[in-house]
Amino acid sequence: MTLNCTITGNAARNLPLDISLNVEPGMRVALVGPNGCGKTSTLRILAGLDAAEHGTTISLNNRTLLTDTARTSVHAWQRGIPMVFPEPRLVPSFTVHRSVEQVAKLKRTRTAAHNITQELLRAFDIEHLRDRRVRTLSSGQTARVSLARALACEGGALLLDEPFANLDSGSASESRRLLSRYATEHDLPLIFTSHQVLDVFALATHIAVLEAGELVQFASVSEVASLPRSHFAAEFLGLNLIPVAANTDSHAAIIAMDASAPTPCEVHLDYAPSASRFVSCAPTDVTLELPTSSPSDLVSTRNHWTMQVSHIEVMGSLARVELEGLFPLRADITTRSVAHLALQPGTTVRASIKATALRLYGA
Repeated sequence: MTLNCTITGNAARNLPLDISLNVEPGMRVALVGPNGCGKTSTLRILAGLDAAEHGTTISLNNRTLLTDTARTSVHAWQRGIPMVFPEPRLVPSFTVHRSVEQVAKLKRTRTAAHNITQELLRAFDIEHLRDRRVRTLSSGQTARVSLARALACEGGALLLDEPFANLDSGSASESRRLLSRYATEHDLPLIFTSHQVLDVFALATHIAVLEAGELVQFASVSEVASLPRSHFAAEFLGLNLIPVAANTDSHAAIIAMDASAPTPCEVHLDYAPSASRFVSCAPTDVTLELPTSSPSDLVSTRNHWTMQVSHIEVMGSLARVELEGLFPLRADITTRSVAHLALQPGTTVRASIKATALRLYGA
């Protein structure tokens, strides 16, 4: 099944949407973006739970579900695109078997419904719970029942809105593993939202980045992770993103967008770039020192910026230091280094990055 959609117009809270997705069989798309950017609204429009404005089109496997003139509009229960919510929407008094079979019987014969129910109970490792009532299950078990129930619908795609948000790490990992295996085996296209980068790397094949209702990047996980096109995507995936522009007077330099800055971001290249670009680097590539003296001409590191510490977050033996200056920057250093440099919010530091650590790519 292939899910195609173009969504335009205002969603809830008068949020304008401008999104176009083509989800092929087997593609698992992570919809990511800041709070309020339209992720859940997109899923609800696809599922038919929220009304879409003129200009929106949705089709599933060449079957038109919604046209841009709204002359064709298939109701949610007829679309075959089930949606899983963060909180389980199950009947507490139902058994696990009945919860799944109730949906499986909607458009199937009794035998077919029985077979798909058994298959899903095995696929999500809940066959041994078949006679347990939902109210007696753990959160992880309930989440797997919700997934099995949604997939019992005779549909061609699956939508999930932060499906693992309320689970502990172990339960979330197990649910992701089982869902990934099932989706792969059945070439099932799915779209899910998440604020957890682990969900994306463990489950998604592609990432769609939304900002203020607009799709700003849609590519494979590996491409977005290495070449993010927005500050949110870079921060979400743990990278620094620096906007730069070509220096037309040099065949070997890129300077920061703010050309008036006294210490522009300089990257030596073998060619003269001719268009706007980004450079990215990992926080582990950034080194910090106190600006007690000027950088030595004898060191190989060419990029130095005087910045201020805005926030420090300790992560075990490491600390992520948020910096403010010509552009925002993040550095991952040891907690021992934080103590040695006596870093705290407001401390002025010199941030340095070797040119070889900066990755250049097009806009």
